[in-house]
Amino acid sequence: MKAAPVLCALLSTLCWNVSAGEELTFEWEVSLDSLSPAPSTAMEAHMQDVQAVYRELVRVHPVYKAGVGTASNKAACVDAVKAATEKIRPVCARLRALPPAELRQIILLADAIAWQSDWLLDSYMAEHNLDAELQSNLCGLELVAELSDFIEETLHDPLTSAEEEAALRELLALFGGEDYLPMPRRLLDHRFAKDYKTAYDFFKEFYAAGLLKADDACIKKLTELASWLAYLLQGGEADRLRVAALASAYQQALAAHKLPRPVYLTGEVKDMTALEIKRKEALEAFFNKLPELKGFFMWGIRCNPL
Repeated sequence: MKAAPVLCALLSTLCWNVSAGEELTFEWEVSLDSLSPAPSTAMEAHMQDVQAVYRELVRVHPVYKAGVGTASNKAACVDAVKAATEKIRPVCARLRALPPAELRQIILLADAIAWQSDWLLDSYMAEHNLDAELQSNLCGLELVAELSDFIEETLHDPLTSAEEEAALRELLALFGGEDYLPMPRRLLDHRFAKDYKTAYDFFKEFYAAGLLKADDACIKKLTELASWLAYLLQGGEADRLRVAALASAYQQALAAHKLPRPVYLTGEVKDMTALEIKRKEALEAFFNKLPELKGFFMWGIRCNPL
């Protein structure tokens, strides 16, 4: 039964739909590649395996969504399924080797990153009046469940060709077979719904603190925010990965909105005032705990007049 949750783990980030290097727009399609290109822990490596599989399976979902109930898109469906199967086969083998409890944690963590980031970006849009008509999009396990329904419907459709059925069963064999198609809907009852609103409020306050011109005021605010970050990261590696992903999403929202960035002074400490040094040290304490917060800032060197 070890393979039972693998389908969910591999598909649970299907709400992300952006190619590498594609510019972020206010359709809120965010690339999870921003987490970290080089994993520093085993959990992060497993998450990157999930993301690698996502990059292939993300092409399957929209093809099936467009093609369900019609005969016009069947060739595209077969091609998409076959291509995904070949590319994800070695990654699936690695994920199947994980203990069930560990794999379940990664399933739910990937789902949390997906839907909480989507919520954060929608909230940012609404707060800044960037879209008058917000639409609810399927995310994470919800989208996995829909894809599972499409596949199950196709497998039981008497009009499905032998080629398409064989392609789908070969894909499903990587995850444990057809018996596991209901798993995504079952796991929806166990979603992580933890502290995403607190994280959003923290990012807003941290960004605002960085914009403060007075060093003493900035230092005072950062001192108050230190306990917030400690709380958000208290759950260990899983919380760090989730909050890091939310911070990356918030940073991309700032970039897309083209808001002014706070300035982080680099350079020689000897060229700074005592308060500037304290401000720099206070910021570095946050960056050391959550490096993704650096993305909120512009980096520069203060130029002293001659």
